[in-house]
Formats: sequence, structure tokens, C-alpha cells
Amino acid sequence: GLTLQDTVEIAKLVDKSGIFDYINVSVGIATHNLFLVEGPMALPPVFAAYLSAAIKKEVSIPVVAVGRIKDPKQAEQVLAKGMGDLVGVVRGQISDPYFVKKTIEGREEEINGCLSCNQDCIGRVGLNKQIGCVQNTFIGKEEFMSHDNLPPIDKQKKVVVVGGGPGGMEAAITAARRGHNVVLMEKTSALGGTIPLAASLPKRAELADSIRNLNTRIGLVDVDIRLNTEATVENVLAENPDAVIVATGAKVQPHWLKGENQNVYDVREWLENQTELGETVAIIDYIGFFQGAATAELLADMGKKVLYLTGSLQAAQGLGKTTDLELWSKRAVEKGVKMIPNVSVMSIAGNQVNTMNNYTGANQTFEADNVLIANPNLADNELYYSLKNAKPELEMHLVGDACAPRRLENAIHEGFLAAIEI
Repeated sequence: GLTLQDTVEIAKLVDKSGIFDYINVSVGIATHNLFLVEGPMALPPVFAAYLSAAIKKEVSIPVVAVGRIKDPKQAEQVLAKGMGDLVGVVRGQISDPYFVKKTIEGREEEINGCLSCNQDCIGRVGLNKQIGCVQNTFIGKEEFMSHDNLPPIDKQKKVVVVGGGPGGMEAAITAARRGHNVVLMEKTSALGGTIPLAASLPKRAELADSIRNLNTRIGLVDVDIRLNTEATVENVLAENPDAVIVATGAKVQPHWLKGENQNVYDVREWLENQTELGETVAIIDYIGFFQGAATAELLADMGKKVLYLTGSLQAAQGLGKTTDLELWSKRAVEKGVKMIPNVSVMSIAGNQVNTMNNYTGANQTFEADNVLIANPNLADNELYYSLKNAKPELEMHLVGDACAPRRLENAIHEGFLAAIEI
């Protein structure tokens, strides 16, 4: 309940006491608005620096500015504008422990910039788990491995990586850094997999930074990148590889509710094609993460009336409890998204969505011009098993969504580990 003016007065007393070396200015409390302590990408960068600026004007000891300061340029701007004497960067140095070293050496563009996704840092620590990072496999494991201590290779091998999404890119980078001869095959015209699609959703644009980071890193090593090249058993084996890493991602898994209904789409299918929708759209969410939640927000932004149906206790239950869930819920309510939890959808007939309450068994029907289903994807692993059948003795690795559809961190970490094992 402290106002900024209250805090300034307290800071003046702290300064006057003469026993403190500096003041670190954060914002937010655990019981009310913890999302302000470790701001997610839904908050603007440098969102809390105005607080340190106000305090700096009134005290003589150094003041530290914090709050989603992600790169050296932002930090320098904070200092240049007199908003702080020092800048605190926490998640940025989890994502890249060489943040300061690269800055000093003029290699800012090589910094593995933080996404502010909060999935593996505060998201894991908040659940009393070991700290991690979506992009940095080494965090929390420094005793065993580090960027500067990759396992040496016995001999150089020819490694073919299939799939240019995050898992495939990380595998290619790590294998090349260890000294292997690496070919990366990607069937589309650009690297990145489905991340650009995910980054197109509201408040998720900074996911694309992960691909920018990977593109920067892959440009620093020797990888033969072949775009517009769909991998087949024949052209992979024609490379005479010693090892193959398959990172072919996942494909849409049709849901039984779709049936013959022409007005029903998978969320990913709709995002890729942007088919024209009617005035009222129902989203049936079987995942509980941003696939359904952010799409609901996108539809509301497009002026649609949105019904959000889920069998869970609340909408978007898979979002970070202390970071994204509260902010998304607030935005969704403000944008008119109607949330309908605790229901199972029993059937879809035309524009009738028939549901049953999970607890009472009561039936209720909702009308919608279109229905989007956020359904788990299906691993695209046909090439992996075809290669194993064609050449059983070939060293093979299956990573990321091609192994089991999950999240960005799983793809990156598994791509790294596969390259370590070769």
C-alpha cells in the first residue's frame, strides 16, 4: 500500500541514517502483484525505472534501477537519463552469464538476450525446483558443464540435423562447436520452426528473440545450412552421416470433435491460414497455455465475441501463476472474453456447442459461428523411424516436439544434449 511519495520519504530516512551503501529499487509484493517483481514480456521493458529516478533525486547514496532491463543499450539509457547510478540485470545474466563480458568487449549483438518468459527461472524457483532457463541449458548445472567446457570429441563425425526449429538449431550449433561436420536441413525458407507463429500472438512478440539469438549463434560456427530442403531417407543417407538428429517438430492432431464440421478448426491450423471467422468464436482449450489463451485475446482484439471453454478449474490454468496468469486474466476480462471453466464439450452440431458441467452433470448449449480447438499436437517422427528401419546401425537422436510435443525449453535442451552425446 506504499505510494511512491511514501517510498521516497523512507528512502530519505535510509540515506540519512548513514549505514547503507546503496538503495535497490524494486516494486511489487508476493501477496498482491508478484508479476511486477519479475515482469513478464507483457510489461514494457524498463517499466520500473521511473521509481528509481524519483528516489535518486532525493538521496545521496547510489540508487540501483531494475525491472526488465534486457540489454546494454537499455541499461545505458537508464544511466544517461539519470534514472539510476547502477543497473540491476538478473534474468539477462541467467540467459547469458557473459552479458557483461560481451558488452565490455563490444560484442553486444552476441548476447543471448532474455525473453522475459519466466518459464524456467522464476517459474521453476517458484515451484521449489532447480533454477533453469529456456535458452541456457547450463544454468544450475555449472558444476558439470559450461559454455566453455563442452565435452571433447574423439574424432570428427558427419552429423545431419533435420529440422531448423529451436531444437535443431541448438543441436547444430552445439555439434559444430564441439568440432563435428554439421549439415542442417530445413524444408522451409527460414529457420525458426513454429516460434514466429507463436510470437505473432498478443504480448508474445519477444519469443521471436529466441530465433534471433539462435541465428546469431549459428552464424558464429561452421554449419552447412540448407533451406528449402525437405529431408527424406534417401537424401539424408546420401550425406553418409555418422549420426542424425531428427528435430522435425510436431503436426496438427485432429480432434474428434471436429468431425465433418466445416466451422471447426485447430488453433494452429487457423493461425497458419487465418480463415475468415464469424462474429462469435468459441475456443475449446485442452492445453491451458498460450495456444488457447493468447488466441482468445487475439480474437477479442479483432472484435470477435469470444467464449473460452475449458474443463479445468479456471481458464489458462497453465500460465505462470505469479507472472502471466493474472495479467492475461485481467486483459481477457477487459476485452470481453467470456470464460466458461469446469465443462466438458460433448458435441458440436452446426453452431451449437453442447457441454456438460464436470461437477453437476448439467448440460448447457452455447452458440458460436466458429469453434477453435487448442489441442495438443502430434509428434512428427515418421522420418526418424524410417531412417532407423533403413539403417539400424546409424546413430540416431530424436529431440523436441518430434519426440513429444512440449515447450520451447524442451526442444532447446534436448537438441543440446543430443549433440553432446555424439
